[in-house]
Amino acid sequence: MDNCTNSRILLFLLLASSAFLTLLTIFKLDVASTQFYTAAKLVQVDAVVRFHGNGGVIKGTNYSTETEQANARSSKQQDFLQGYLIEEQKFIRNMETHLKSLPSESGSTLILEGILKRSTAKSRAWWSDGKVGIHDRQFIDYMKCPTSLRWKMLLDRYTKRKFVPETPILAWNEHFSRDEYARLSRFHGIFGWKDLKEKEIASALTAFNSSRSKYLFDDRMISGKTPNNISCIKCAVIGNGGILKGSKKGKEIDAHNYIFRVNSAITKGFEEDVGTRTSFYCFGIITLSNTLAEGLSTGFLQLPNDKGIRYIFFADNPWAYAFLAAALNGKSLPLSSDGRGRLPPKFPKKLTANDVKLVHPDFQRYLKYNWVNSSQRDLLIHRPTTGGIMLLLAIHTCDEVSAYGFAGSYDEYSDHYYDKIFKKHKTFLNHDNQAENELWKELDKRRIIRLYTRENTEKSEA
Repeated sequence: MDNCTNSRILLFLLLASSAFLTLLTIFKLDVASTQFYTAAKLVQVDAVVRFHGNGGVIKGTNYSTETEQANARSSKQQDFLQGYLIEEQKFIRNMETHLKSLPSESGSTLILEGILKRSTAKSRAWWSDGKVGIHDRQFIDYMKCPTSLRWKMLLDRYTKRKFVPETPILAWNEHFSRDEYARLSRFHGIFGWKDLKEKEIASALTAFNSSRSKYLFDDRMISGKTPNNISCIKCAVIGNGGILKGSKKGKEIDAHNYIFRVNSAITKGFEEDVGTRTSFYCFGIITLSNTLAEGLSTGFLQLPNDKGIRYIFFADNPWAYAFLAAALNGKSLPLSSDGRGRLPPKFPKKLTANDVKLVHPDFQRYLKYNWVNSSQRDLLIHRPTTGGIMLLLAIHTCDEVSAYGFAGSYDEYSDHYYDKIFKKHKTFLNHDNQAENELWKELDKRRIIRLYTRENTEKSEA
């Protein structure tokens, strides 16, 4: 059959499956439990995949724009699109099997339904849309706790519109390919690989070639795999807000399974308020360079070096990938590539791939568009704060999250808990602290996270 006939058949399957799904909804059948719904959805996805792969063009009709038809004529772009669509189809067909390992059957059905819905809603040019990313199964390893906050997020009216489980969280060697380089080269800074050299991206990502690079809590892995009976993971996420000064929350913080810290993560002299342990230290390389440069005034002279610590890179510019490529391959560390000749940051030990976690660019774009409800989010300059990315990373990986040092009053508290004198909060054009603070308070209100405030401390002591 020619392309015209194929496209007509596939379009018929697409329309028929869509009509069947509409009837299920009209007659109020139990969509969450019926196998017919999933089967129809898979037929719909298959039709979308094949229809797009066939060019999506039917002679005598106007189902694609002139631009789309011109793009379809490009064999290189056609192969690029077809490769992604085939991988997406395989991912969706494998999801049912993977989701059976999770503790909530109804929740697993909601996840599958959401994945199918988002997949069929994708445009043909989805790879150039900053609000859309690739599919990834990482989330399954983080949803084995039956009381995980992410099960709550699937049901909560506010968070279920934000939560896209299949968004990739970490990046490793399997996430690099020429097609991925072409796709992510459309996005700048922390959100992609624009203006970055393909060779350096490849060199950095291929170093992350063990199973430990694929899971945040790799110390819990058994024979390179996450155990199915994994216990629920409790995390403390420490911002550096002045609200922590005098809090006396140190012992409570240290009692968590894992502790996340960021930027000037000073503990010495502040143990009573902020604890002593650090499991994950999070940073962007420019911010880290600035943080260490200010060390003489703040007291932050060296990065944390706890046993088993993991350093989480929010790679936000060419220097980050050049640094990783050099550090993980035993080469001399480069100066910054911004023309300022910044010295490479000093780590307390020689880094290996097992010491480092690299956050995927798709995850950071997803946080910008889905979670930080900023009026500035469509501006090129806007990005979530480093602390905001850290807290949202914990929300997507830990089962219980307690946040300290976030959303305190800028008038009542100094900018940081370690400030020697009161310092007014600084605002930066590329961040929206107000939007983030509103998000943390809303998540606390909905009991997704537990946000430390002076108010809830005073109530518990009363």
